[in-house]
Amino acid sequence: MFDSYQIRISFPGLDAGNCVRTYSSQLPSAPYQRAFPTQNSSLNSLIDAYILSPEWCQLADRTRYVWRLIVERIRNRWGTTPVALWSDPQQLQAILAWRNEYSHLPRTADHQLTVLHHMLAWARLHGWVTINIASNIPRLYKPGSRAEIIWLDDEIERFCANAPGHIADGMRLAAMTGLRRADLVALKWQEIEQFTIKRVTEKSGRRRKRAIIPVTPELRVLLDELQHRARGAGVETVLVNSRGLSWSGDGFSHGFNEVRDALDIRHSDGRKKHLHDVRGTYATRLVKLGLSDQEVGDIMGWSAQQVGEIRKIYVEDDTAVQAIINRISTSRI
Repeated sequence: MFDSYQIRISFPGLDAGNCVRTYSSQLPSAPYQRAFPTQNSSLNSLIDAYILSPEWCQLADRTRYVWRLIVERIRNRWGTTPVALWSDPQQLQAILAWRNEYSHLPRTADHQLTVLHHMLAWARLHGWVTINIASNIPRLYKPGSRAEIIWLDDEIERFCANAPGHIADGMRLAAMTGLRRADLVALKWQEIEQFTIKRVTEKSGRRRKRAIIPVTPELRVLLDELQHRARGAGVETVLVNSRGLSWSGDGFSHGFNEVRDALDIRHSDGRKKHLHDVRGTYATRLVKLGLSDQEVGDIMGWSAQQVGEIRKIYVEDDTAVQAIINRISTSRI
């Protein structure tokens, strides 16, 4: 009745390289049989039906893996409660109490609410509940804009001078491609052509967005250098760790953050600079090469407005200041 699939997920900490854990899940191979609630149905029954539904199976593999962990957390907390309870608005107080238990981890709290909301939206659509009581619950995480945070050239040089070679390789490649972490560590040689890097991004999901990155002369020199790194048999990724194996995303971030923290590299307001902030550095370089905000946005997957913010802070203001300095230096007082 079922076909099994396996996904390999890497976890840092257990090994300096890649500690790989394999897990299995089941997807229905036969036509989906819609399950109907009965008078004695519990939330466990609803969960079982949800994770065999077409809506669940259409989620990306990584999303299914992460959501399944949260779904099981929901099952452990409320699995034996009757389904009828989840059509009672008073259950909202129990959900809020659950959210508030994770107030010290606001992103986790919000992610759990998202999964519960989607599950109950499916349940309402299929007649398990009459309302979705997880709708319109205020989220706890309040993200601040990091558009103004980029890595400056001297910070990148200092980072690379003090980082192990395999960490410095990742920083240099990030600064010359603007790739997100997941795409940075997963980039393969077959995705690199003479003039461009063409890659379907990890974040694109079912929309399959393809990043097309120009290979500049500077990037070509780096790629030629990376080709000569020692790597294990069958390893096709451009970046490798100290053991010649492909990086996991968390493994690279851990090493990256260790170097950053040792050097105490921060933005002017005290916030630590992230690997993701290197994307702003790359966007700035593209702007300085003369690309329009829209062209940079197309490469980065950003809006022209986001690019405009970086242009204003790091290009136009610098240009204006430099012009003033030039005029002062050539004037007589």
